[in-house]
Amino acid sequence: MWASAFMKGISKMNVGEFCFLDIAYYRRFNDPHLMHIQECGTFRPFFYTFKDTFYPDIFWMVPVSRAGNKNGKYQTIIAKKKARYGRCDTIILGHVLGQQAAFLIQNMCPVTEQYITNTYIQKANNQPVSIRKSTQIEIETAAKRIWKRVKERTEREIKAGLPVSKDTLVFPDIFSIYQELVKDLNT
Repeated sequence: MWASAFMKGISKMNVGEFCFLDIAYYRRFNDPHLMHIQECGTFRPFFYTFKDTFYPDIFWMVPVSRAGNKNGKYQTIIAKKKARYGRCDTIILGHVLGQQAAFLIQNMCPVTEQYITNTYIQKANNQPVSIRKSTQIEIETAAKRIWKRVKERTEREIKAGLPVSKDTLVFPDIFSIYQELVKDLNT
């Protein structure tokens, strides 16, 4: 449990904060690969957020997993990807509230502010939970690189009249969700 933090309703979304998604998001985008709110009323997962570079009203949400008991699993995945591709952009390790955490870019999703319910707040100082700037840069760089690859591949397949292939970089269908959010913003 991330015991030294609590939730607080948001009045304005700030980049680099940790937030929770509203159940309305899961109802609208019924993607089985989205990381869902767990049972028993707990608000997990929580997400690291940053703005989209093209549509500033779209935020990217990267789920955070406590890496403690799964650290070996994440290290193995990262090592295999680095050996094969020279780097791993789908999982970034860092620290949240002094605990090792995995930032699961492979499970990221785009949202608009209407679907963000709460900000994760530190109990000690009543400030939003934060991470090191170097970790923020690493997460955002990797996530933007992954999004670019997914977007370019999907657009290429659509243009060629091919069926859109199942993504192997990110589990949720982020291209379709993103397109729906863009439509919302343009209406």
